[in-house]
Amino acid sequence: MKISTRSTFLSFVALTIGISLIAIAAAGDTPTSTPAATPPPNIAEEPAGPDVTRGRALLTQYCTDCHNEKKTKGKLNLAAVGHDPARPEFAHAWRQGVGRVRQLEMPPEDAPQPTPAEREALLAWMQWNLDRIAATATPSAGRVTARRLNRLEYRNTIRDLLGVTFDPLTFDPTRDFPADGAGYGFDNIGDVLSVSPLHLEQYLFAAEQILDRAIVIEGFDGPRTRRFDAKDLRVTGIGTFAGADPAAGGLWTPRGWSADVDIRQPGDYLLRAEIVSEQANRKQAQMAYMLDGGKLEKFTLTREGKASRTERRVKLGKGPQQVAVAYLHEQNKPNFEPADGANGGFTVGYLELVGPVGIARDTAPATHKAVFVAQPAEGGKSRRQAAGEVVAAFATRAFRRPVTPAEVERYVKLFDAADIDGETFEAAVRVPLTAILVSPHFLYRIEPDRPPQTPGGDYALNGYELASRLSYFIWSSMPDAELLRVAAEGRMTDPAVLEQQARRMIADPRADVLGEAFATQWLQVRGVETLPQPDPKQFGKLGTVLKDAMRAEPVMLFQHILRTGRPLTDLLDPDYTFLNEELAKHYKLDGVKGKEMRLVKLSDARRGGVLTMAGVLAVTSHPDRTSPVRRGKWVLDAILGAPPPPPPPDVGELPPGEVSKDGKPQQVSLKQRLDQHRSAASCAACHKRMDPLGFALENYDAVGRWRDKDGKLLVDAAGLLPDGRPLNGPLELKKMMLADRDAFTACAAEKLLTFALGRGVEESDRSVIEEAAKATAGDGYRLDRLVVEIVKSRPFRYRQTPPPAAATTQPTR
Repeated sequence: MKISTRSTFLSFVALTIGISLIAIAAAGDTPTSTPAATPPPNIAEEPAGPDVTRGRALLTQYCTDCHNEKKTKGKLNLAAVGHDPARPEFAHAWRQGVGRVRQLEMPPEDAPQPTPAEREALLAWMQWNLDRIAATATPSAGRVTARRLNRLEYRNTIRDLLGVTFDPLTFDPTRDFPADGAGYGFDNIGDVLSVSPLHLEQYLFAAEQILDRAIVIEGFDGPRTRRFDAKDLRVTGIGTFAGADPAAGGLWTPRGWSADVDIRQPGDYLLRAEIVSEQANRKQAQMAYMLDGGKLEKFTLTREGKASRTERRVKLGKGPQQVAVAYLHEQNKPNFEPADGANGGFTVGYLELVGPVGIARDTAPATHKAVFVAQPAEGGKSRRQAAGEVVAAFATRAFRRPVTPAEVERYVKLFDAADIDGETFEAAVRVPLTAILVSPHFLYRIEPDRPPQTPGGDYALNGYELASRLSYFIWSSMPDAELLRVAAEGRMTDPAVLEQQARRMIADPRADVLGEAFATQWLQVRGVETLPQPDPKQFGKLGTVLKDAMRAEPVMLFQHILRTGRPLTDLLDPDYTFLNEELAKHYKLDGVKGKEMRLVKLSDARRGGVLTMAGVLAVTSHPDRTSPVRRGKWVLDAILGAPPPPPPPDVGELPPGEVSKDGKPQQVSLKQRLDQHRSAASCAACHKRMDPLGFALENYDAVGRWRDKDGKLLVDAAGLLPDGRPLNGPLELKKMMLADRDAFTACAAEKLLTFALGRGVEESDRSVIEEAAKATAGDGYRLDRLVVEIVKSRPFRYRQTPPPAAATTQPTR
C-alpha cells in the first residue's frame, strides 16, 4: 500500500518508533544486577590470620551497640556477620568501615573510643576479611543498561555520521531537547537516561532538520516549475497582505496577488510574473515581489497597456510559505498615497516559481555524496536496488554494526511506500533515512543479551560492541571507519589491539571531548557558566568571558595531561595552567593578553591545580561567602573518592556572621560560626573530615581570588585532621594530596570506570579499580595509562547475563 502523503508517513514512523522506544526503555529498566548473597560456608572456624578472637571482641565492644538488628544505624547490621565475616555480602560494610575507622569517624565522638593499638587490631581484622572476600570472589563484569545517547553524544554522532553541525540545544529557537538525567555524577548513565513522548517528537523533528542540511532531494533532474494562473492566485487589498502597512488598507486600489508553496529543498529559486497594466499612460509604478514574512524585492513597471514579464532570483528556506507580487504606489508619489483613478490598475496573468536552480549531482555537497553511495541505472540497478544499497550503508554506520538483510528490507519497504509517481529518488530514500535516525538502534547503544560464558555469568562483547564502547568513552561519538574495520576483521577483542586503538584515539583531537564530557562532571565545574551573580559589593561582577575561562581552565589542563602523557598528579600541583587575559587579571597575574586561553607557566605556588582554580572555588561557595563545608566535601568526593553521607534532615543554619557586643556590631569568623554549628554529635563526625580540608582553601574568596582578610578579620586557614595531623593553607593541602596520590589515582579510576561503563560501581569492580590504579602508579601515574587500563578491564570488555526472570526481549526496530 502506498503512503500518499508525507504527513501520513511521519505519523506512521512516529507510531512505530514510539512503540519501539517505549519497549527498549522498559527493557533498560532492568536494574544493575547485584549478585545473589552467597550462603555462609559450612566451616567450624576462620582460617589463620590476625587475632580473630580479639577482632571479633573489638567489633562487639565498639560497633554493635549502634549497628545491630534493632538499631541499624547507616542501615548496617553487624550482628548479622555471624560466624563467617568473609561472606561476600559484607564486603561493602567492611570497605566502608575500614575507611571510617581509619579516619577516626567511627566510633563517633560521643561513644567509647578504642586505644590506638585496639584501632589497629580492629582495622587489621576488617581488612583481612575484606581481602578474603576479594580472593574468593567470582569475577563479574556487571550489567550495563541499554543507554540512550545523551545530548552531547547525539551532537557528535550526527557530526561524524552525516558531517552536519547540529546542536540539540540551539537547532530551533522554539524547541529544546529535554535535559539528560544524571546519576553517580554523570549524564551518560543508562539507568537515568529515560525516554519520553517529548523525546520522540524532538528526535523526529531533528531528523528532518538534519537531513535538510545533509542531502539534496530536488533539482538534480533540472528545476521544477510551479505555475499559478490568475484563477489560482489569491487577490487581496494590500492593507491585508502580509508585511504591508495596515494603515493603508481600504484607502486605494493597489493589490497583491499571492500563492502558497511548500518548499522541500532550500536553495535559489526564480520567481516570475506576468503583469498586465490596464492603461498605457507611460507612468512608472512601484511593484514588489513579496516573500513570506513581508520581505520586499522592489522593481518598477511602466504602464504600457500590455503584459510585462519579470523575473527575480530569490533564496527560499524549507517549509510552507507565501510568494506574491504587489502594486505598491506610483513611482512619482510618496509611498502609500492614494492612487489617482486615472492611473488605472493592474492584473496578474500568472506567477511561476522555478527551482531549485544551480544543482547538479557532480557539485552536490560532500555530505550528500557520502550518503548516496548508489544511484539508479548505475550498473543496471533499479531504483529499489540502489535504495537498498544506500540504506544498508547508512544503517550500518548509524547502528554501529552490520545490519541484517531483514532489517534492510524493512527500511526499503518504507522507500517503496514513498516512491510514488513523480517523486525523486532522493526524496523517496529520505523516508527510510529519517526512520533510521529515530530508530532505537541509532538512539540507543544496545548490547543484546547472550548466554553466559564464565562462572560469574558474564559473556564477552563482540568487536562492534567494544568499538562502540571505546568510541563513546573517549570521543563521546560513534566509531570511525578504522574501528569498524578492525571490528569486522575480528581483532577488536584482542586486548593488545584494544590498547592500540585506545592510544590512537587519545592522540586524535576528538579525544579533547573527554575533558568536556568527563572532567567537567568529575570536577563539578559544568555549572560555572550558570552560577548566580555573587554579591557585587564584595566580589564584583562575573562576566561571561570570565565564567567561560573559569570553566575552560580545568578542562584544558585535563586535555593537556591526557594528550601529552603527563602524570595524573599534574591535576593537583603543576607549575603551569591555562589562562586568558581576564582570568589572569582575576588571579593578579601579569603578561597575559587577549581572550584566547593558552598555557602559562606559574611562579606562584598558590596557583596551579584544580584545588586552587577559580571555577572549582566558585561552584563550592555561596553567592555571599565561601563555604569550607562545600569545599571540604568536594575534596573528599572529587579528589579522595570518599564522600561523606548526606546531612541529616534536621541540620540547622549557621549562626549569624555578626553579633552585638557592648552595643556595637562585631564580626564573627566563619570558623567560630561552624564550631557552634557542628557542636551536635550528629554533625561532628562528618565535619571533622570536611572542615579542615575546606578551611585550608579559605584564603580564596567566593570567586577564587586570593585574600589575606575576610572583612576585618585575618583569614584562619588552619585545622586539625581526624587523625591528629595539622593542616594549614593550600600549599600544605596540595602537599598532603600529593602524598596521598594513590588514593587520588584510585578515585580517578573509579570515576573513569563509572563514566566508561555508564553505570555505578559495584563491589565486584573494586579489585578492577585497585588494579588499574596500581598499574597507573607503576607507569608514573600517567593519565593515558589509566584510560587504557579502564579499556582493558573486565567490566569494559564483558557484560553480565541477567538471571532468567530478568531477561528481556530486545526490540527489533
